Amino acid sequence: MILFRQFILRALRRDARRSVVTVAGLTLGVAVVIAIRLANIGSVRGFETALEVVAGKTSLEVVGAGVGVPEGQLSDLGWLAGYGRVSPVIARTALVRVPDGREYAMQVLGVDVLRDQPFREYRLLRFLPRGREPRPQELLTLLLDTESVVLTERFANRHGIELDASVELVVGDRVHDVVVRGLLLDEGPARVVEGQLVLLDIAVAQLLFDRIGWLDRVEIQLFEPEAIDAVEAAIAARLPEGLRIQRPAQRGRQVEKML
Repeated sequence: MILFRQFILRALRRDARRSVVTVAGLTLGVAVVIAIRLANIGSVRGFETALEVVAGKTSLEVVGAGVGVPEGQLSDLGWLAGYGRVSPVIARTALVRVPDGREYAMQVLGVDVLRDQPFREYRLLRFLPRGREPRPQELLTLLLDTESVVLTERFANRHGIELDASVELVVGDRVHDVVVRGLLLDEGPARVVEGQLVLLDIAVAQLLFDRIGWLDRVEIQLFEPEAIDAVEAAIAARLPEGLRIQRPAQRGRQVEKML
């Protein structure tokens, strides 16, 4: 204590202003580090929540190195159907320019509707008065047109967009005039990132994003989810070079590493 009083307290009293500034600087530095850490944790948790919502009932997914999964290999992966339902997916981001001119970043999901409905729930507002879910063929008809998109009810209400209204989809440096043919109720994947989701047919998504011949991933919904460990190992052993199997949660861990 004697040394502390002589070498620390005496110096602090001798130059009180500098001592206050030093303590304040240290406090501010610690506060900034904690704030950055909390922001990173919040970002990761938000991404994980969105990932879980979009992944739906997906158990495993096949992904490729670099540009993705070659669509030509999909037929060679027909044996995956022995483990569960299989659905190819295009997952990208784009901007939607609403009527007032503002732009919003959107999660774009391109799916094969006929295969994808067991994975995610798509309830459309225009079918609600009929008291039933849209049939796959009805949903496919809405999405097949390259000038048609499906937005979420939450996003549309927030920006005054009605059914059959025109909006602009901005992909890179290209602007596409599209018509809103359907609105997803605020359930399932429509809840992702405050409803900022665009649903497209997978062929349309490939065309818009210059992904002809490529898939971002192939999702698998296992018949026996409790056997996921054994199935994951079995699939990994049979996949051709350049493809790998992973669980949807691994994408969350990859983002956490980047942050």
